[in-house]
Amino acid sequence: MSQNLGHNNYKQENNYNNKYKQQSNYNKQNNYKQENNNKQNINYNVVEDLQDYMFTSQNLARFTKDILSNLEPVNISNIHEKMSKIEKIVKTKSTADNNIYKPLKKDSLFWCFYILKYGYSKYEMEVGSQYFTVEKTEKFKYIELLRCKENKDLLKINKIKPLSELEDDLANKERISIKTFFALCIIEKLNILLVDKRKIYQSMNNDSPSINVIHRNSQSYEHYIELNVNNESITNFKETYYNVIGFDDTLKSMTSYKVDELLTLCKKLNIVTGPEPTLSASNNTNSKIKKLTKKDIYELLVKSF
Repeated sequence: MSQNLGHNNYKQENNYNNKYKQQSNYNKQNNYKQENNNKQNINYNVVEDLQDYMFTSQNLARFTKDILSNLEPVNISNIHEKMSKIEKIVKTKSTADNNIYKPLKKDSLFWCFYILKYGYSKYEMEVGSQYFTVEKTEKFKYIELLRCKENKDLLKINKIKPLSELEDDLANKERISIKTFFALCIIEKLNILLVDKRKIYQSMNNDSPSINVIHRNSQSYEHYIELNVNNESITNFKETYYNVIGFDDTLKSMTSYKVDELLTLCKKLNIVTGPEPTLSASNNTNSKIKKLTKKDIYELLVKSF
């Protein structure tokens, strides 16, 4: 009998423990659900509270309605008008700077080409501090263009070679050469006359009477565009300056010239070849005339080139 009582007590105790565990688990589940519900309510309330400050289309329209209502409509014709005004300002500011426009960049000859191709307004408005990127992009673009068969044929007709030298100029050199400059002008069909002291280089690539004149300082490597060029100045350059055949700035050998040809070159280059008086050592009042030889004249030309 005592065993039965002990057994019953053990059962009751187990039942009580099981009920306690069930109740405890139930309470924990209810508490977890309640906490989740509270968190969801908190999150929901925070989101609701921040609705007025979120970047939504409704808020954007609400915040900008007053600004947009005061803006004037964009007029494309006004933009073109402003750009044409810049062109006119650049071309009419001649008296103050001796009728020139000088790109203040290291490779100024390339930038003269860029301006002739795209216009003053694009150079003034769009290049700015991005000039290094623009320069590299344009130069690599023209490397590809020079490789086209059509452009290769044009360069061959104008006796501009080798192509590797032009590519090296555009890819690696700080400044492009006169030859590379004219290669670019030829494929873009620009009429060009480049003045270097008393020498001129020229290439006419379209039927337009308009000729672009570039001036070059061989010592500082500065270049500038002459504005408002008239026919009279073009004629003066062609008739009184020495016209370099081809685009290599070199003289032929001395034996390739006659004395008269050398004298004509000197005249066009403003090189004095007249008789030079020399004082006699015995009598300072008398002068002897020293006539320049062919070698002397040629050496004067070499120094000028």
